[in-house]
Amino acid sequence: MCDEHGIPSERASELKAGLDDAAAIWSWYAEDREDRTRPSDAAKQLRRLAERTAALQGELSGLPEKAKAALALALFNADTRDLDSRLVDPTDPNADGHGQGETIDQVVETDLETVVRVLTRLQGAAEETAGGVGRQSPGQRRDHALRMWMTNVAMLWEEVSETPFSRDAEAGEPVTPAARFCVAAFKPIDPNTPASRVLNEMKHCIKARRGRTGRIGGGSER
Repeated sequence: MCDEHGIPSERASELKAGLDDAAAIWSWYAEDREDRTRPSDAAKQLRRLAERTAALQGELSGLPEKAKAALALALFNADTRDLDSRLVDPTDPNADGHGQGETIDQVVETDLETVVRVLTRLQGAAEETAGGVGRQSPGQRRDHALRMWMTNVAMLWEEVSETPFSRDAEAGEPVTPAARFCVAAFKPIDPNTPASRVLNEMKHCIKARRGRTGRIGGGSER
């Protein structure tokens, strides 16, 4: 890699150690990074959730009374705590009085209405979110793990190379030594990341470093 990118051969061990450190940092941050699901796929899944939620509402609302009673008993036995009204057996001598005087069918009917109401809200939220996610531009998202890797590689480059950490690209391909180095060095770490994303993060890195130091390095940032 030294010969290919114009780095003095005597800095080979330093280069390897620095790249290993940067890769370890990337791996650390990559564990918690956002998934890379495309906005269109996320919107499709949300719309599917809305459709299934609507269908489930219909199934619950259309249950016959006997089925409602059986479902109520199952919910009660499972000690369902996430409903607004806790099911309580009115024949239980240890009951706290909640539901006293009500039949199990009456309690169940109220609880199923609560479930349907929650499902209605979930359906609406899924439909609304699907519209917003579907309009999201891919450029709105940044890969924090790649950002941290690039920050460390920028410092490493300035330590081992005699050329500036500059970014030029033509037709999406890196031109400057530093840009070619970043694309080549990151490929073994995550082969699924396109060179365009690496170069875009390099552009952000250069701008951020200029803002911190107040210096303008050589090269352009096309």
